[in-house]
Amino acid sequence: MVNKPILLKDLVRIKGGKRLPKGSVLQPERNSHPYIRVRDMGDRYVPRTGLEYVPDNVFPSIQRYIVEKNDVIVSIVGTIGLVSIIDSYFHKASQTENCAKLTGLNRSDSHYLYYYLVSPYGQHQISLQTVGAVQAKLPLYGLGNIPVPWPGQNTRESMVDILGSIDDKIHLNHQINQTLESVAQTIFKSWFVDFDPVKAKLEGREPEGMDAETAALFPDRLAESELGLIPEGWEIKSLSGVATFLNGLALQKYPATEGEPYYPVLKIAELRSGFGARTNRANTDVPNDYIVQDGDIIFSWSGSLLVKQWSLGEAALNQHLFKVTSDSYPKWFYYQWVLHHLPEFQSIAAGKATTMGHIQRKHLDEAKVLVPSQDLMRSADSLIHTILEMQLNNDLTSRTLSNLRDVLLPKLISGEIQIPTE
Repeated sequence: MVNKPILLKDLVRIKGGKRLPKGSVLQPERNSHPYIRVRDMGDRYVPRTGLEYVPDNVFPSIQRYIVEKNDVIVSIVGTIGLVSIIDSYFHKASQTENCAKLTGLNRSDSHYLYYYLVSPYGQHQISLQTVGAVQAKLPLYGLGNIPVPWPGQNTRESMVDILGSIDDKIHLNHQINQTLESVAQTIFKSWFVDFDPVKAKLEGREPEGMDAETAALFPDRLAESELGLIPEGWEIKSLSGVATFLNGLALQKYPATEGEPYYPVLKIAELRSGFGARTNRANTDVPNDYIVQDGDIIFSWSGSLLVKQWSLGEAALNQHLFKVTSDSYPKWFYYQWVLHHLPEFQSIAAGKATTMGHIQRKHLDEAKVLVPSQDLMRSADSLIHTILEMQLNNDLTSRTLSNLRDVLLPKLISGEIQIPTE
């Protein structure tokens, strides 16, 4: 290690969060009191999407349990060892009782501490301090007893600059992909849900944002259907009729042997946050149909319902996840239709009287899609498929950068790689 480690309790102030008062619930409507849950943690900074908020009338009862800019937060119950840094957006946000805040550091040192805690060294120390066989927990006193290597200020700042520059590039790729996703969804909705080009023709206008050849592929009439008015000649099918939804396996039946080849297990947590120290392993006897590859579309139908294009390499597909494929339709087509129906699926799951809401296959049968002509499908494919490929390439670049960071991180923390500071 670099220099003699310092106990975490001697570097920062440690404080737990606070649960909502009995009978109170979070709200999806945005206000000035975002509530950081464990599910929101794990990235360098807490994402600003999918949040829930403390109602204005409830906040005064938990207002002492807030985080501030440059605090580092660590999950201590449930998925233990997730780490994030509080940025200006979450300054004065409320924190769950299932995480602890580490406060008192400046921006550079909070980033250094973050990188240490997510390193193999830090995660190992967190596991050593975790207690409880049935309900694991990282107690605050155990968190405080974690030793942290603390080199000189110049060295700490240089490490943060190196690792932060890699994370910044990964973050930029993520932002680009969010923009590309928005563009693809806008085109898809305009063409296949709102029928804007068809409506433009009905009104005697030229469809916007496309060449004349593409515009000619859209009909100029709407026809009555079970779904109301739809473009003439388009076919109505069920979501299950345009794609195959392969459910994963109970992969505890394929235990990996130490030292032998294995597949990381893709569960809902991995779909949301990527692989981590607690990712399970399965042996190589898993049938090939249940092995996920880069570019596959994965849809979690239970718990946190979401759909993503996978980009983290080969993995074994666990139950509660669908691998979505089709022999007849392009990937972008069924991917965008799943995205389109996702809000209603989430609403169905939220209405289940269970702790882990889900949808059933009948809901895939009931969800309808519109299939245009093959010529229009091919024209759209040249545009929307290209966007998906750009997203995948950006994700693969980010994966390479992430691997580089993960190789550098323990070597910098341990002092194996020395940083010139003059």
